[in-house]
Amino acid sequence: MKALGTRRAEPRPPARRSFVTLAVVALLQLLLSGAFILLFSWTYSFGRRFVLYHVLLVSVLIGGILLGSAALVRLGWLRTRRRQRALALVIGSGSAVLTLLYTVDFATNRLAIGNLNYELVRDYALWAIGVHNDSLQVSTWIYAAVAALFVVIPLTLAAVAAPLTDAVDRLVPEGRASGGFAAMLAGVGAAGLGLVLLSGFMIDAGLLHRDPIVGFFRRQGAAGRFDWFVNFQRQRQRVQDERAAYAKRGGDATRNVVVIMVDSLRADHMQIYGYPRETTPFLARLEREGHLRKVDMALSMCPQSACGILSTMSSKNVRTLQYDFKVFDVLRDIGYRLYFVLGGRHSWEGLHQAYGDEQDLYFDGSSSVRASWEDDRMIAEGLEHVPANDGRDKAFFYIHLMSAHLSGAKWPEFRRFEPAGVEMDLSALLRGERPVDQAINNYDNGVLQADAVIEDVFTRLRSLGYLDHSLVVMLADHGEELGERGRNSFGHGGSLHQESIRIPLLIYDPEPVVYRNLDVATQIDVAPTIVDRLGLSLPSSWTGRSLLSSEPSETVVLGNGHQCGGVIHRAGPALYKYLGCGTADDDEELYDLDADPREQRNLVGRADTSPLRLMRDALRQDRTRTQ
Repeated sequence: MKALGTRRAEPRPPARRSFVTLAVVALLQLLLSGAFILLFSWTYSFGRRFVLYHVLLVSVLIGGILLGSAALVRLGWLRTRRRQRALALVIGSGSAVLTLLYTVDFATNRLAIGNLNYELVRDYALWAIGVHNDSLQVSTWIYAAVAALFVVIPLTLAAVAAPLTDAVDRLVPEGRASGGFAAMLAGVGAAGLGLVLLSGFMIDAGLLHRDPIVGFFRRQGAAGRFDWFVNFQRQRQRVQDERAAYAKRGGDATRNVVVIMVDSLRADHMQIYGYPRETTPFLARLEREGHLRKVDMALSMCPQSACGILSTMSSKNVRTLQYDFKVFDVLRDIGYRLYFVLGGRHSWEGLHQAYGDEQDLYFDGSSSVRASWEDDRMIAEGLEHVPANDGRDKAFFYIHLMSAHLSGAKWPEFRRFEPAGVEMDLSALLRGERPVDQAINNYDNGVLQADAVIEDVFTRLRSLGYLDHSLVVMLADHGEELGERGRNSFGHGGSLHQESIRIPLLIYDPEPVVYRNLDVATQIDVAPTIVDRLGLSLPSSWTGRSLLSSEPSETVVLGNGHQCGGVIHRAGPALYKYLGCGTADDDEELYDLDADPREQRNLVGRADTSPLRLMRDALRQDRTRTQ
């Protein structure tokens, strides 16, 4: 007879059922991770080894969790069903976190922000409590979906906690290790060895920080980009040697230099480039007054901010962060003061460290106490820290605007074009649904606002005594897709088509100087133009051509990712643009930009093969040289 107060022992499920339950849960997580990383890598061209690395990493984590659970069973810490369910809730929450991380990473990469990391989580917490009021809109259904994710997955695992625990228990029966436990231990060890072997490739290819899990724990600065920071000191010493050698040539200049870069600004949405809407009235007025030179076809070297900015400053195609000899280094060494007033956060991706630490003023969005990081009101605040010029100082200014960027704060007084989606609607981004007309109106309002900010910068620099006797170069780091190539074609970062890389390049120079090459130019031509205009010689490491020269570059290699890219080549009357991997395959694209500026007719298979062969070879040789 059963004694009063005792409980019937809960039957153990059959071994087959236990192991099947355990295997199904682990396999589902692995399949989810594998499916995501395949899509992620395909979308952003990271390659197969990137996929393999992440699958091995997830396998090691899953194996480690199961082995740790087995150890808890053997230590007797999971004797009660309550503890078993508690462990299942913890594991389920971890799975929910990973699922959320995948989803957000895909969205943030669409915005060219990169992967979510712990610093962005902290920043979002500040946004949420109102410390910074960025134009970020998160729909209610997203919050509801996240809440459901953290309820459904943990509770589902808690419901099957008992059979899962029994399955883990069978891995280590009394007295000896089972074959299942030994196989799992061997599998985890093999996956760990694979991770070690692949890590060298991931670092060399600049991909380690792109992994969703590893990337979450990195910092925003260069220390978080393992591929760049490892060689930081060596690069810095090389540049110091180059600067010393250049300084021996001598030279002097007195003209102030201002570089204004507008993030995500497209030339074809500017009134001054023939856009029917009046989006750049101030710049149009400067052109009418005869003080503005305009490059008809200007192109960025890549569709991301970091390489666009650094390619501009160092006159070379910088696909990954480098510490190179830049135009402001040249000027610093001959007595210029350096003033950096930068919208956005330039600690991201290590840009601040790539700029060096010799500025007399460094003021970016994180320095502002009046405005958010993406709000160009902070530009005026930063310029308040610049001392008035008594006529003896010579200065270099780098000013970076965010008004045209998707995340840039849009001011009510510039909402001229309606209807406009003012906020960055993450729910529309995740669904791949963004009304094209609203996106264009919102973007054009941002361009109009950027024009007004540029006018204010001119006014403030004139009042401080820096604008007279100065050279002002205005351009963008890259362009912006506005739905030209499908419902997901918004933002920047993954394409070298014209909407992503055709930028303005404008030079404000009141003196009657002849700029001979205003037909086609790229960002790498900016620094040579500046030093040439100042009467200085060009550093030997620079690859661009001065726009004062009558000899334009005939072939320029563009950068995008780690495998493929593009080439611009002038052949007689035709300006060709090639997109591909340097080999003949189905993904090649070839356009004549003069005859087909919107890239609607792919000439591969229909055009003269000699320019195509030349451009393939140029891209292939460039890839070999930079590997």
